[in-house]
Formats: sequence, C-alpha cells, structure tokens
Amino acid sequence: MPKQILTQDELNNIFDYCELTGTLTWKEDRGYKVKSGDIAGSDFTRNKKKYRQVTINRSMYRVHRIIWKMINDEYPEQIDHIDGNGLNNKLQNLRKADNFINSKNMRLSSRNKSGHIGVYLMDGKWFARIGVDKKGIHLGTFDDINDAITCRDKASRKYGYHINHGSIRPL
Repeated sequence: MPKQILTQDELNNIFDYCELTGTLTWKEDRGYKVKSGDIAGSDFTRNKKKYRQVTINRSMYRVHRIIWKMINDEYPEQIDHIDGNGLNNKLQNLRKADNFINSKNMRLSSRNKSGHIGVYLMDGKWFARIGVDKKGIHLGTFDDINDAITCRDKASRKYGYHINHGSIRPL
C-alpha cells in the first residue's frame, strides 16, 4: 500500500518552515524524544548524497518534499537541489524536476579522469561528448584538453545544462 501523502494544511499544522535557513521544525511535542521547536528528521545517505528525512505516522518522508508540499501544495516525483547539497532545503535551492532536468545538474563522477564532465582521453586524443534527447552526441576529437573542455562547455550552454553540471560538490 503506498504511503499517504499528507495535505498542505496537515503539514502546516505539524511543522514550521524557516525559509531563511531551510529548516523544518516540529510545532508540537510528539513523544518523549521530539519536542516543540526541535529540528524535524534525521540525515540519511542515498547514492552517496545526504538528505534529511522525517517519520510521520510510521511513514518516512524526505524533508525537501514536505517543504515543497507545504509551500506549493504539490508533491512532485522529483525535486532537484540546485546547488547539489541535499541538506540545503532553502526554497530558492529547490525546484520541481524530472530525470531530464536532474541529469543536467549532476555532479562530476568520482570515476572521471579528465576533471571535466563529458571530456575523456582515448588513444592519446581528447574527446568531447554530450547527451541530448537521450542520445550521446560526439562533439569532436582534440589534441589539447582545453579545446575539448571549451567545446563541451559551449554545448552545455547550447543544450541548457545547469551551470553546476559537472562541478565538484559536497556529497
């Protein structure tokens, strides 16, 4: 059975949200461990990225989803943390997303050898690639890594990738 998504009014009766800090706090005591004014939830890690989650009526919810529902009265399938920090739940850092939008704001993979997303070395040459409409596009082959990086950066701007895409960010 899928978990029940609480209404906007129910969430606003349970929590206070501070837009300045991005913090969600309990409005009332909820047992011996949770007191009014306490920060709601605990940190957890998923795919090497930290988020905050909270339990309500024996169901787990991600804090950023609760915040979005409290403010916008919708519970989208995905919410992107624009700066890549899953613990930064300030409203200006959250946006409704899907896989397509999220993929244009991913961090640099720890397996990346060139230090730049979409640029790799093969047989002594630098290659630049980008994904567009679920297809990989070869952007060019270069003798100099800087030329490959410049080409990839131009393509990133052209195809609407977020400025944080491929950056090194905290997990």
